Amino acid sequence: MGHLLNGEWSFENRLSETETGFYVKKPSQFRNWITNDGTSDYPAEAGRYVLYSSIACPWAHRTALYRVLKKLEDIIPLVNTEQSSADQGWVFVDGPHDVPGTDKTVNFLHEIYALGDPGCTTRVTVPMLWDTKTCTVVS
Repeated sequence: MGHLLNGEWSFENRLSETETGFYVKKPSQFRNWITNDGTSDYPAEAGRYVLYSSIACPWAHRTALYRVLKKLEDIIPLVNTEQSSADQGWVFVDGPHDVPGTDKTVNFLHEIYALGDPGCTTRVTVPMLWDTKTCTVVS
């Protein structure tokens, strides 16, 4: 699967093979936390964050379930994605997507990552949490 390389979509292989033949994925560069105690740059605020997920992804769909169990549906909007048949990673199920907090419309999730950090080199994964105030990926 592709990834962002210096802010541009690339098909270069980012998996590293160990001597024993195992593949190791490099971690995402976005590892921030939302807190309610003022200890992070991302305070808990209703309507500030958007969750991008995929119900088809066994890792990501758990965030959609957790959102319901914690009764966060009115606080954190959910945008569903699916794998792109055009080899562009995650695509928006309902067509072009207006990115909250910006005047941009995108077709692929990697475009939102690049909005948050135009020069980033990272895997583009779901779930992904977007901050509409700072216009960046939280985690």
